[in-house]
Amino acid sequence: MKLDLIIERYVQLRDKKAEMKAAFDASVAEINAGLDRLEGAILDTLNAQGVESVRTGAGTAYKSTSTSVTAADGEMFKQWCVANDRLDMLENRPSKTAVEAYKAANDDLPPGVNWKSAVSVGVRRA
Repeated sequence: MKLDLIIERYVQLRDKKAEMKAAFDASVAEINAGLDRLEGAILDTLNAQGVESVRTGAGTAYKSTSTSVTAADGEMFKQWCVANDRLDMLENRPSKTAVEAYKAANDDLPPGVNWKSAVSVGVRRA
């Protein structure tokens, strides 16, 4: 087979793949938007009822909290850890466990640390 024909076929397949991926991504985006709206409705209901989870005949919905701790200013945080003899908080990044414990004990964060906590909804099939 001539190289120009191989390259031509390659380009055709690559273009077809891109077209199929774009169509798939568009259909998944609509589904994800629907799931996001439903998760919001479930979370609103759980919050309104003051519960962490609810079991139904269709499945169980539950709240789940994820937390992320990152350094807003790594050098400032590092200096604070050294000055306050809190090397337990140092890794190559802030130690999530140590920062959580500090936050719980002091109702504050060490300088130079970002805190992000998000509640999400999970659904298990019945």
